[in-house]
Amino acid sequence: MRLRVYYNEFLAGSLEERKSQQMTTYLFQYEESYLNYRNARPVSVHLPLRKEAYSSNVLFPFFDNLLSEGWLLDLQLNSLKIDRNDRFALISRCGLECVGAVSLRGDDE
Repeated sequence: MRLRVYYNEFLAGSLEERKSQQMTTYLFQYEESYLNYRNARPVSVHLPLRKEAYSSNVLFPFFDNLLSEGWLLDLQLNSLKIDRNDRFALISRCGLECVGAVSLRGDDE
């Protein structure tokens, strides 16, 4: 599954989840057109601008921190029947309305 990542309404990159039998890998990669944009800014200080994709075995903390917490998280998990540990499914369903410069959109939007 893949999400498009926008910074101030400019397509900045993509966030992807790849599952295999042994593990899950998360990839974040900036769009080349965004990297060439004169006013490009990193989406996070921990994801500085670069051509190479970032790879992690856990959802990048910046994106994980866009999710709800507490009672609202519990409500979302229960109503959507999402496992608490499936952070990408949760951000795909509930993380699309973000506060601030960064927003996420599914490929079908």
